[in-house]
Amino acid sequence: MKKSSHILSVIGLGYVGLPLAIELSKEFIVIGYDNNLNRITSLKNLQDNNFEVSSSKIKKTINKTFFPTINFKEINKSDVIIITLPTPINKKNKPNIKKLKIVTEKIAKNIIKNKLIIYESTFYPGLIKTEFVPIFKKYNLTLNKDYSLGYSPERINPGDKKNNITSIKKIISASNKKSLKVMKEIYGSFVKPGLFVADSIEIAEAAKVIENTQRDLNIALINEFAKIFERMDISTSKVLEAAGTKWNFLKFQPGLVGGHCIGVDPYYLSFKAEKLGYKPKLILAGREINNNMHKFVFNKFKKILDHINKDLRSSNILLLGATFKENCPDTRNSQVFKLIETLKKKKTKLSVFDPYIKNNQDKVFKSYNQIKNSKFDLIAIIVPHTHFKTNKFFFINKLLKKDGAVFDFKNLFPKDNYYKI
Repeated sequence: MKKSSHILSVIGLGYVGLPLAIELSKEFIVIGYDNNLNRITSLKNLQDNNFEVSSSKIKKTINKTFFPTINFKEINKSDVIIITLPTPINKKNKPNIKKLKIVTEKIAKNIIKNKLIIYESTFYPGLIKTEFVPIFKKYNLTLNKDYSLGYSPERINPGDKKNNITSIKKIISASNKKSLKVMKEIYGSFVKPGLFVADSIEIAEAAKVIENTQRDLNIALINEFAKIFERMDISTSKVLEAAGTKWNFLKFQPGLVGGHCIGVDPYYLSFKAEKLGYKPKLILAGREINNNMHKFVFNKFKKILDHINKDLRSSNILLLGATFKENCPDTRNSQVFKLIETLKKKKTKLSVFDPYIKNNQDKVFKSYNQIKNSKFDLIAIIVPHTHFKTNKFFFINKLLKKDGAVFDFKNLFPKDNYYKI
């Protein structure tokens, strides 16, 4: 018997929605909606193609307390609706909330009154109030009378099995005290470190967007250090190792910043700031540095090949990893693809292998069987998947030419004498 009579709906069963739905279904009845039929079919077959939730975990609750569906009308059976859709940007780096507005409109149009709608997506401060409340108003629904709103920003880290949805403190906020009490019951059922109650929805929105903006800027600073030290012929990794011996030095590494959060959220905040007449120079400078880091990596390739007396165009190059981060199949906004396009334009003999990417139509992507008998002049470990570390012999020792070089971009093998940043 469940501890609560609440019936919940989770809209969007992706990297955020599915882990959330599974945890909630341990204590509540959960209806999981996704408009992707293949996704629903996979889940009913106990498969999460994002590798975030195991088959055994899905099996414990599916068709018992967790009911995935493609039928949007099913959500009317719930009294709490949680929306976990992504908030991407467009080609001009402006917020794209089209999907969220469509879902909000569908809820407002078909809603049975007195539901609590909770958003988990990342916004700029005030977006719920200015963009979503008017949609409900259009259907003659009054906030805190006909419906209530909550905001609890997701803090999931795809591929991270340690810092998962149950082990990260959760921020919650709501439009009234009654809804806040419900949110405490819902999220308190599985978040072990506890909840932080923000004073308002706007404060919670702001807190989330600056979390990722701060991280983006920290990485941008390290990336800029790397560009400077490369010109000085100084090892950035060695500099960071030395500087890291001080207690208050923040330990970040150079990287290709991608994904659905860190490379996106700063644009949401800067968009709102510019609407208010303030141009956020530092935030946008950080974005420019990180957006162009693939050029630095490309130039590093050329420098390494020059050092071993090889030509870029005639060299066989293998990139290991193309997802936006390690141990995760997510390729959204992966900057590795910019690097791939740069190498293709230079007519290089390029192969790309990533154990998490299946059926990519680009001919440069190869299976291990396609590369296992090849020899490469340069092997570049771009994304530090654990798979590469545990199978070092197969990916490096076996595939590298005797006079070839290895570029360990993320320092996956700190003790090996490979080329590093």
